[in-house]
Amino acid sequence: MAQVRDNTRLYRGQGQVFLGTRISGKPAGLEFIGNVSELMLNPQTEKIEHTESQTGNNSVDKVIERALKVEMTFTTDDAGSQNMARRVFGTVTTDAAATITAEAHKAYLGKYLILDNINVQTFTSLTDAGGNTTYVAGTDYEVIDLAAGTILILGSGAITEGQDVEANYETGDSEVVSAFSKPNVEYWLRFNGLNTAENNNPVIIDCFKVRFAPADDVPIINDDDFAEYKQSGHCLFDSCQPVSGKLGRYFAVRQLTAADAGADC
Repeated sequence: MAQVRDNTRLYRGQGQVFLGTRISGKPAGLEFIGNVSELMLNPQTEKIEHTESQTGNNSVDKVIERALKVEMTFTTDDAGSQNMARRVFGTVTTDAAATITAEAHKAYLGKYLILDNINVQTFTSLTDAGGNTTYVAGTDYEVIDLAAGTILILGSGAITEGQDVEANYETGDSEVVSAFSKPNVEYWLRFNGLNTAENNNPVIIDCFKVRFAPADDVPIINDDDFAEYKQSGHCLFDSCQPVSGKLGRYFAVRQLTAADAGADC
């Protein structure tokens, strides 16, 4: 039997992923989002099936696609604040370094008091309400963790159960991600990729209108491996893209022609 020419092109992808919010169907600037260990598109159709009623087998003899959709799975490992905010529909704010005076708390004996801020540089004093009595570190309380802003109220000191106290301290900068503090938005996603099966030749994939669900998990304790953040979403039909445009209206894959890619034969 004659052997046909094998024109198979193999693919093994790596590369960089960029996201940007959209204005009038175009990306409002793209941001590199760090290492992405998995990016998968899953095109699907919803179908109407007709079953014949003549042969006794109830065979499907007609299928019509009534809806098209493209699902997406997405795994990242960057724990930066902007990426975390995207995963939980959040906002990022910065708490600037400050001197905190007379921050009010209640003290409970033998229990931990948590300050309103983290990244404490210097804990100055703990006083009663009004600042008339200054309590003694090591006798009335202990500073357990400056970075977390944690104070232990000692049961053997002068502080009484449920007493109003005031904390004085200095902080450094810190970032805050507030989960579910803004509406979900749609993104333009670009994969600036390499086909490692073709000498790292370029592969560019644009998904014009992507809407993510919240992260499936936000790992907090993970002894065995680095944390990964998995999200699912949809690559949506984009009516802003031209009907006759070469890139279509869902997503587009662009790569070198076979000749330019250096086919084996």
